[in-house]
Amino acid sequence: MLAVQLLAVASALVVPRVARGQVLLNEVLANPDAETAEEWAELYNAGSTQLDLGGWSLSDSNGHGSSGSVTLEVGTVIAAGGYLVVVLRAGDGLLNNGGDDVELYNANGELVDEVTWSSTAQGDLSLARVPDGD
Repeated sequence: MLAVQLLAVASALVVPRVARGQVLLNEVLANPDAETAEEWAELYNAGSTQLDLGGWSLSDSNGHGSSGSVTLEVGTVIAAGGYLVVVLRAGDGLLNNGGDDVELYNANGELVDEVTWSSTAQGDLSLARVPDGD
């Protein structure tokens, strides 16, 4: 697997690139402050066409299809060269601050991209690919 350079506010962040895909996990907020109270993942469409991401899902390390996942509705579109922020779960959270991962699956259940970390910083700081999509 090819490692990807990230600007990270957490230690030991690893982002394996499963395949150079058109849609990538670009940024993740795993440990929001009390006021924000929403974990989210930002997707980036590196391609030249818009895509309907209906049926795509994001999961944590509990596994695809478990209670630790969010499935995008049909008609959820990401523009060519565009971004889409997906709220993972408000309130009790989906991601573990002491170490976890976010996995992006296409509508066929194939792993498209993944971000893994060992810890997160406090204070509403995200993990991000720099530059976008790299």
